[in-house]
Amino acid sequence: MDETTTRAYILLHNVSKKHNVGTLTRIATAFNVTTIVLTGNAHYNVFGCQGASAYAKFVHKRTLEDAVRWLKEDCACEIVGVEIDESAVPLPDARHAWCGEQPNV
Repeated sequence: MDETTTRAYILLHNVSKKHNVGTLTRIATAFNVTTIVLTGNAHYNVFGCQGASAYAKFVHKRTLEDAVRWLKEDCACEIVGVEIDESAVPLPDARHAWCGEQPNV
C-alpha cells in the first residue's frame, strides 16, 4: 500500500459474542477495512467470515484507551464513534473534520 492509499480501520470494543467477530470482519472487508482492532478478550473467532480474515490484519489492544491511543498516535487516524445512544447524532446528519461533508453511508 503506497502513501496515497487511504487506510481504513475498525475498532471493535468488547464484542460479547465470539462469532460476531467473523461477521463483522466480513462486513468490514467489504468496505475495504485493512485493520481490525480488538479490545477486551484476546481470544476471538472469525467463524462466519467466509474467508474475509485473509484480507485484514488483526491487532489486539488490552483496553479501549490503548486502542484509541494507538490509532491516533501510531496510525494518524481520526476517530469516529458509532453507538446507539439517546444523545447520538444520526450518521447521515453528522459532519466530520476530515471531509467537512456528510459521509457516504
